[in-house]
Amino acid sequence: MDDKEGGIFSCTFYSETEACSNILITNNIVAGTFWVGYTIYGHRCGGTMTNTGNVAHSINRSSGGVGFAVIPEPTDSKQTR
Repeated sequence: MDDKEGGIFSCTFYSETEACSNILITNNIVAGTFWVGYTIYGHRCGGTMTNTGNVAHSINRSSGGVGFAVIPEPTDSKQTR
């Protein structure tokens, strides 16, 4: 999903029961967004990183924007990452 005030949002606005699975975001560049470059799911400690090689720069929000907003992965054991 794209947004004029953010870069790439990877299903992180849904509830845990609506969570997407098997999302891989790799080797992208987001620049010039207003609030956030990426919202992504994290991974469990010791787990496999699924979102790698991404770059966010020039995130504005009056110099208070963020490059990445990392959301804990869903706790439902049926969801796989």
